[in-house]
Order: sequence, then structure tokens, then C-alpha cells
Amino acid sequence: MFDLRTIAWKLCKAAKTHVITSICIIAVTICLIVTMATYIHNAKNTLDANIDAMFGEMDILAGYNYGQGQYVSDDLLEQIAELPDVDALSPISLEMTDINQLQGVYTLGVENDALVKSRYHFEQDLTQETVIVSELLAKTLDVAVNDDIVLNDKAYTVMEVLPTPMGAEPFQMALVHNDELKESGFTALFMLIQTDEMEAVANALHSFDSQLRVDIVNEYDFIKMNLQALLIFVVVLSVFVLLITALLLISTMQLLFTKLKEQLMILRSLGASTTQIAKLVQIQLVSIVCLGLIFGTALSFATIHFALPQLIKWMQLPEASTEFPIVLVVGIVLTVGLLLTGYMLRQVRKATNILPLQIVNDTEPRTFVLTKWKLIVVGISTVMAFLLLLVGQLDPGGGKGTLQILLGSLWLALLFLYMIPFTFQWLLKAVLRPIRLLFGREAYLACQQLIPQIRVNIKIVLTLVGLVVILVFGSSVLKSLQANEQAYLNERFEAQYILSNPTGLKGSSEILTELQKMENTVVKRATSMGSSISMSVDGETFDLFAENLNVYGIEGLAENKIVVTEKFAKAENIAIGDWISPYFLDYELLVMQQQPTFEVVKIIATEQSYVGAYIDWSSAYAQNQLPIREIKLDTANSGQLERLLSLYPMFHLLEKSEAIEQANTMFYQRWSLFVGVFIVLLVATTIGIIQTLMHLVYTNRSQYTIQRLLGLSPNGLVKYLCMQVLSFVLYGLMTGLLIGALLTRLVSLIDKEAGQFAFDFATIGVVCAGLVVLLLLVFGVQGYMISRRKLSEEMVEL
Repeated sequence: MFDLRTIAWKLCKAAKTHVITSICIIAVTICLIVTMATYIHNAKNTLDANIDAMFGEMDILAGYNYGQGQYVSDDLLEQIAELPDVDALSPISLEMTDINQLQGVYTLGVENDALVKSRYHFEQDLTQETVIVSELLAKTLDVAVNDDIVLNDKAYTVMEVLPTPMGAEPFQMALVHNDELKESGFTALFMLIQTDEMEAVANALHSFDSQLRVDIVNEYDFIKMNLQALLIFVVVLSVFVLLITALLLISTMQLLFTKLKEQLMILRSLGASTTQIAKLVQIQLVSIVCLGLIFGTALSFATIHFALPQLIKWMQLPEASTEFPIVLVVGIVLTVGLLLTGYMLRQVRKATNILPLQIVNDTEPRTFVLTKWKLIVVGISTVMAFLLLLVGQLDPGGGKGTLQILLGSLWLALLFLYMIPFTFQWLLKAVLRPIRLLFGREAYLACQQLIPQIRVNIKIVLTLVGLVVILVFGSSVLKSLQANEQAYLNERFEAQYILSNPTGLKGSSEILTELQKMENTVVKRATSMGSSISMSVDGETFDLFAENLNVYGIEGLAENKIVVTEKFAKAENIAIGDWISPYFLDYELLVMQQQPTFEVVKIIATEQSYVGAYIDWSSAYAQNQLPIREIKLDTANSGQLERLLSLYPMFHLLEKSEAIEQANTMFYQRWSLFVGVFIVLLVATTIGIIQTLMHLVYTNRSQYTIQRLLGLSPNGLVKYLCMQVLSFVLYGLMTGLLIGALLTRLVSLIDKEAGQFAFDFATIGVVCAGLVVLLLLVFGVQGYMISRRKLSEEMVEL
């Protein structure tokens, strides 16, 4: 005699294909969810690390502008330090100093506290005889650690060199102790503040001094953009990953229970009690779930710790985080285990009520019926989704607008997904006759038999839909990011090289003359730092820049010519051909002084409302007052360019090819994370589709036998099976493509000014075509094997 445990294992052995597949699906599902959660966890940590790399522990930057003539007093610093919400405070001074032969170096006076160290990322404590320099400044001065430099006629020893963070432009900067720079009677020019109550502290700072400038880190535009992009990507991806996971699990467990119910029907016929059946099913399911959870956790650990580093090394990708958050993983495994256990108990309860031959009724096909109430609910939901989208458009950049557009997009996509089975059912009925005329009798029979099977197999179709939605959304978002980044670099680098002057030193315009003398060198654009322009001493001021005016189509001598913007022209009633005598800012006297007359030769449109006018570098004011900000040029004499830069150390060189290479490196890092998640998802979905469709073929073998008895040829049966599989697959792919494109376009409404939008047609096409070919090959082989079996054997087995 066998006990129940032995019988349970023997029944599992009899259905070993379904049992092994179920264990694999649960394992892959656990791996998928853990990988996705780890991706989110590591992405959040990466974002936090990026923010920390720029701002450290600082939450608020408060103080006065350089040259404003105001400083933070000891009393004000003490008032701020006594605020209950301020956790840490660090004063900083600023001065443009002369170091060795280099003039106007951006120099900060800092303390040695942890807050300022986290902000500027230095480790050593500064004394009154030591200095810390940035990597670019050290290269410009040709100094290293322990070398001596002269700063404002005093000797200092270099104790640390700060590397340039990835993605940031090199910058010349020096750090000394605050006692070396702070003004007499004052503590600092500005302060770093650490706090959890940023709004409350900001309001308190304004109450102390209304002229105090207060910048909150979380209000920086690029941080908002990063957080928003991460939120959108994670929310959309998570919704459809969970949808696919749920559908895969339900579909897999249903197939297993269908197989087990056949065995349980026999046991009930032999007299097994409901208690015995319940215990039998419980033993089977607990074993399957536990094995799936164990293998899934092990697979997740191996994937993150071993497969990912090897993949990075093999594909020469940048280093990515392989952190394995134990608490998060344990929480996921326990949650999934509880959900599966709940589903298991429900199936046990159903199994105890199974009567012999009841399985026949359970597997009868049913169709979708769109009742009047369903139609009303769908209509109301559609209207509400559109209202969310419309309301979100009123504030697309705000938090509420972003959330409304995101919810409206997901809601509309899910409604579209709900209606697709009804549409597919109606569409199949409408095209049956054309299919027969175009593709023959076998295709007609396949589609006719497909209609009652839509409801039974809708879960696996929805799984395929979800997979394609993730493919379209994820690949398109990343493709758009890459396209916009490339567009930005192409716009930023109009030429092969950029000479940048971050210090803003005057007297640098002589380099333009030197560059024009170089052979095989073309200066495409030279732009100055901003100044001020006004038509009267106390009138409205706009920003003024110096450019080589030939970029605006102005040829010939341009010393007394000016290009103005539409807003400046409208404000001052200026027209082309007018001669004007504007007031420009004198940097030394800090007053507006009238300049000689300029001829208005062009009025241009600009998105920057603060920009007023452009003058040529040949004008006296540009040469004497405006420092060069950057020069864009092409040259074949890179060696001569390097020698020229040694004479102008305030400039540093940026090369387009290096910028593009760095941008591509950062893109492929994000792309590799998405590909890792999607590959796991693709494998799980493909296994589920093959398993479900194979079960569909297995349960319909009696129909195939009848069709063969009625004259269907072996090759016709292969065509019949492939047509059914192709219909399901194309249904899922086309629906997924439509919903993915709709969802992606709707989500792009959140930021209309984010740049161009691009679908990754190559990746989408390769994945979809590969999936179709794989499934046709698998079921073509299965159809061939079934069609070559003798009818007498088929009839005996059935």
C-alpha cells in the first residue's frame, strides 16, 4: 500500500512535464520580480549617488552673490545654526585669486566639517598652509600632491587633488581654509545647510534677510527631471511586469490543475475521500511552490552576482551595481509565497468538491459577451481617463499634472487591453470568409476553431501583449533619451573642439587672433560671458553677448553692428536699420555707461526671454569688457592647439568624440539594465506561451483526429496548427504594439519640451520576428509529429 505522500509524488511524476514547467515558471517569476525590484533599488541608489556626487549632504545653499558686496555675519550664522530644523551648517567664502602665474582662479574658503567634505568630496583637513586643487587646475599648473604653489603671494602645499566626476565638465578650483579668505568682521559669503525641513528653513532664512539667496537642492530642474523620468519608467514597467507575472502564474497553475484533475477524477471514482484529495493536492502544491521559490531565489542571486559581471565584461559595458538587497529579496519571496499559498488553498478547496467526469464541463469553451453594463462601465472609465489626461495637460511639468497624465495613460491602456478580446472575436468572425478565399480551407478551419478558444487562452495572449508593451515602452524611452542626448551634443558641439573658459577671465579675446592665424583651423563660433544692455540708465535691462556675427548671416565689417531679439526690439520700439546708442555695463565701475551708436542689422527670435542683443567681437566694448565663454572650432593641428592652450591656461579643451563616447557609455549602462530585465521576462513569457499552446494542441487532439478522418491531409494539419498558433501570436503582438505605442505617446505628454521622440523599430522588429519564427518552428515540429502518427493509434489513445 502507498501512503498519500507517495501517491502525490507518483502523480507528480506522471505529470512531470507540467510539474517541472510549473517549478521553472515560479523560479523564473521570482527571478524576474527580484531582478526588477533590484533594478529599482539600485537605480534609486544610483540616483542618490549622483545627487550626492554633486551636492553631498547639502539640502540648501544660502548666501549672497559674488560681487554683491554683502556677506554672512557672525550673528546671522548663529541665528541660522540655532534653528531647530537645521541639522548641520557650514560657512564658505569665495574669492578669485591668483595662483602662480594664473589669474582669477575660483577659490573657496571652507571649514573641515563633514558637510562641506561631502559637498566638495575632499578627505584631508585643511590648515592655513595647505590647499586642495581640482584635477584641471593641477594639470594647468603642472602640480601634484606635496608640491608648493603661491596663492595671493602666500605659499601653500597641495595636499589633495580632486578628480572630475563622470559626466561633469572639468573646472579650475582651489580650496583653502576659511580663515584665509573670509572678510574681516564676516564669516562667509554663503552657507551649506543640511535639514529635513527644507521649506520651513527656507522661509526662516528669508525672514532673517529678504536679500538672502536661497537655493533648495530638490528644486534644481535636472534633479526633478531625473526623479520624474525614473518614476515614470519604474511605474509603467512595474505595472506590466506584475501583469505578466500574474498571468503567467495563473496560466501555469491552471494547466497543472487541469492535468491533476484528470488524475483526481480517477481517484474519486475509486473511492478517495475529500480529505484525502485535499491532503494529496496540498502536498503536491506545497512541494511545487517551495521548490520554485528556492530555485528562483538561487537563480536571482546567481544572475545578479555572477551573470551580470560576466555580461558586463563580455560586452565591455561600464560597471553596474551588483548589490543583492537581502531584506528586499526576502520580502518579495515571502509575499509571492503567501500569494501562491492562498491560490493553492483555493484550489485545494475546489479539488475536494470535484466529482467524477466534472472536468469535462470545466474545459468546455466559452466566448466573450459584451453586456450593456460592461459597455457603460467601459464608456465611463474611458471618459474619466481622457479627463485625467486633459487636466494633466494644464500642468504638465508639475507633480499633480505628471501623476494625472501617468494615471490617465495607464488607465486608457488597460481599458484598451480589456476591449481587445471582444474586438478580436468580432474581427475573426468578420474575416472568416476572406481567410478561406485567400489562405484555403485549413486556415479557415483553424480560425473558426479559434473563436471559442479565445476566452480559455486569453491569459497567455494578455501575457504576450504585456511583453510587447514593455518592449515598445522601454526601448522607445531609452532610444528617445539617446536621440535627445545625441541631438544635444550635436547642438553643443557645432565643431570638433570647444575651448571653454569657466573662470570668466577678461583679456582672453587675444586667443581669437591667434586661432585665426593657425593653418587648417576654422573658428565657427566664439561666445562671450553675459553682460547687460539697456536703452537708458534706469531702463529695463537685457542680457548682452558678443558673437562673431557671421553666424547670423552678417557679412563684412561688423564693429558697429548689433543683432537684437524680438522682445528687446518690441520693448524699445526698435526696427532694422535704426541707429541706437545703448548703455552697456562697465565691469570695473559697475555702472551702466552709454556706448557709440550701433546699426540694428537683424532682429531674431529666441526662446530665452532674457537675451537682448549680440555684438561682434570686433567692437571695442567686446574686446575690453567681455571675457570669452567658449570657442567652437575645427582644426587639423591638434598639437599646435595644445601649445596655444599652454599660453592661455584659463581655457580647457573639450573634444566632441570624447563627449559622444562618454554619453554612449552612460546610455549603454542604462540600456544593459533594461535588457537584463527584459531577457528574463522574454524567457518566462516564451516558456508560458509554448506551454499553454502545447496544452491547447494536446487537449484538441480529438478534433485533429476527426479532421483527419474527414480528409485533412498531414501537411494540411501542420498548416492548420501553425495558422492557429500564428493567429494567437499575431493577435498578441499587434495588440501589444498598439497599446505600447499609445501608452508611450501618452506618457510623452508629461514633458513636451523634452526633445524628439523615437521608436526603436530595429529592436522591436527583431524581437517580434524572432518570437514568431521560434513559435512557428516549435509548433511546426509538433504538428509534423502529430500528423505522422497513424490514425489507428490516435483513436486508441483518445
